[in-house]
Amino acid sequence: MTASLRRLTGLAAAAVLAPTLLATGCGQLPRGGVGPVRAEAASRTGYAVRFQPRPQVRSLRAPLPGTAGRLEEADEPGEEPAPAPIAAPTAGGLRPLPRPTPTAPPKPPAPPPAPDEVDELLVLLQNFGYNGTRAQMVKALQACIFAYPINAPESPGGWDKRIDPREHYEWWKKTLPPDETATFNDYMQQSLLIAQNKFDVVYYIWISKQYNPNQAKREHRNSPFVDLNEQLPVVKGIAGGGWMVQIAPNATIHDYLKIPTQYLRDLNHLVRIPESLYF
Repeated sequence: MTASLRRLTGLAAAAVLAPTLLATGCGQLPRGGVGPVRAEAASRTGYAVRFQPRPQVRSLRAPLPGTAGRLEEADEPGEEPAPAPIAAPTAGGLRPLPRPTPTAPPKPPAPPPAPDEVDELLVLLQNFGYNGTRAQMVKALQACIFAYPINAPESPGGWDKRIDPREHYEWWKKTLPPDETATFNDYMQQSLLIAQNKFDVVYYIWISKQYNPNQAKREHRNSPFVDLNEQLPVVKGIAGGGWMVQIAPNATIHDYLKIPTQYLRDLNHLVRIPESLYF
């Protein structure tokens, strides 16, 4: 058999066996494309040898705490981590809003405080022409109430140096009965003792000491009368007695006299100061 005939016979046999080999899997090409070709194999056989790539090997993670016996596959190389699962929306897609708190109705304004004894005193003084406020009245009264006269060179016998106590003595001596008339020295000593007394004391506003300037000018009066808006004359005495000493805000004595008992209950002469202002 000639060489040409043997070549043709070999090709025919290869053509007959090719379908059989393909059907049984021999020589099956890998899926997904053609693999690399080796040069030495091609030179020996005369046709390209195709190699199937090695399959990807998945790595295994160690089990997490609480998942003993479970293995989770690691992510593929180069892959993005899986996003966290999204919680299912509530009914309607929105959380219900809380109910608004109702606005409390406004409280009615508090009623004004009921008038006390200090307010009543202020009204009484206003009826006598006093123009100050409650705060001004309280400040003026307490300045006299808490003053404490002393016998010092600037206040001999506790009296104000601008006042002549003998003139006051002569003025009030003629209003006293003969059996109650004291000497001038007794007059000075008694005035200071009562001014310094701290027990069983009582305080009044000497209303009848105010004067009408026109009348005083007409009668040429030099007695120690005052204007209530310039000074509130505060007198201090022993409870149950009629001797009263007038004390000024600068802690000096301005007057000393014996007031008849009936005047202690007469608002036209003396107005008692509430004890809340000095006790």
